[in-house]
Amino acid sequence: MAGKIGGVLGVAVVVGSLMFLAAPGEAAEEECGPITLDMLFPHLDVHGQPIPTTTTTTTTPLDEDTTTTTAPDDTGSETTTTEATTTTTSPTTTSPPATEPAPNPEPCRTWVYDMLWPVAVESRVFSGFGADRDGGARRHKGNDIVAPKLAPVVAVADGVISSIHNTPPNDCCWLMITHHDGWQSLYVHLNNDGYLNDDGLGHGVRPGLELGSEVKAGQVIGWNGDSGNAEGTEPHVHFELRHPDGYSVDPYSSLMAAKAKVDLPPPTGPFLDLVGEGLGNRLSALLTAGIFWPCDDVGLYFCPTRLAQPEDVAELLTQMTGLETAPVVAGNTQLISLLHSIPLERVPDVLGCDPIEECLEVGMTAGDLARLAFWANLAMRGDPAIEIDDTPDLRRTSARTAEQGLRVMGRIGICHDVVDDTRLISRAEAVHLLGWWTLGIGQVPCGQEGSDPTS
Repeated sequence: MAGKIGGVLGVAVVVGSLMFLAAPGEAAEEECGPITLDMLFPHLDVHGQPIPTTTTTTTTPLDEDTTTTTAPDDTGSETTTTEATTTTTSPTTTSPPATEPAPNPEPCRTWVYDMLWPVAVESRVFSGFGADRDGGARRHKGNDIVAPKLAPVVAVADGVISSIHNTPPNDCCWLMITHHDGWQSLYVHLNNDGYLNDDGLGHGVRPGLELGSEVKAGQVIGWNGDSGNAEGTEPHVHFELRHPDGYSVDPYSSLMAAKAKVDLPPPTGPFLDLVGEGLGNRLSALLTAGIFWPCDDVGLYFCPTRLAQPEDVAELLTQMTGLETAPVVAGNTQLISLLHSIPLERVPDVLGCDPIEECLEVGMTAGDLARLAFWANLAMRGDPAIEIDDTPDLRRTSARTAEQGLRVMGRIGICHDVVDDTRLISRAEAVHLLGWWTLGIGQVPCGQEGSDPTS
């Protein structure tokens, strides 16, 4: 019996505890609304100008005139009216009614819009919402985020490109994304210069984006710069967050919440996995020329050591040359990690793969690139004198023939070694060689050590 009573009491305690937890207590703290310009500056209109108001002050001293003054109108003039006073009795003084102090506003949680930080590297806000602009002619409707030039700028939320301006030098470089919930984000002052220049002739909006393009949160949409009225200032992104009704709100709290959720890498160039000179500089130059070749969907990484793939190289070649369609060479294979020293019969044991096909990687050789570059140079010149097969299998033209053709065209120096047609090359080598053999980027005169990656 005692056990049953104890059990009942135990159940009662648990139920009581649950009822206590579920009982209504103090109301949960509500969320503050977003801060808007009219909240910060109620006396200013949308253009940052004072809103005209009319105030009347009447003074009736004994035996003196009564004067009424009206505040300046739109022309800045002031109207004064004088009337004769007929009262001769002493004025009566009445104490103003006591006023209750304004109650403190109810506490509320800071309003935050759920989004990503718009720059993919360590960066900072340096100009706030509502700051004075043009000597008071207008108010700043966003936050400026300082970052190195060509730092990747990413979409803060999923959405659709609803406005885009990407035609240097006169209509460049910014875009707006309308999110799926109706809010909008605006990104201004994207790059408009060539690499290491301030010429206004480069690109800063990601190639392929246009009005109506779908974008994903975290996807690269452009690169930081100083376009528009930011010329001559420190490179930065002017970022705005707009309510579905069209007005701008202060994005600072949302930006800080977004930044707190990520560990941003130190500043780099347009790709987060490339630091320093060499390949990073070459890719930056290509990017500002409108050529973009990432290895991931969002566009943050280049993956320089990954093997170059025939389909990807064909896409890169079309971007470099402007040709409509480049042929795709048949892929070559090699053992994983280039372990050619392992006897074929021991490959399954050493690499742990069986059948052996699982140990093979697909890629392309420098000879494959020479064939493609030779074809591209002929196509760009419109030269029908030398025919080259432009079907998916270009190997009917030998690597030696393609190399000699490039030498005749001046794309490969006569003092360099034969192009390798056996070893598979990386993405870094592919972008270097194609830039050399189609655009003349990165060429070094013969006789200088390491001038040609094929030597």
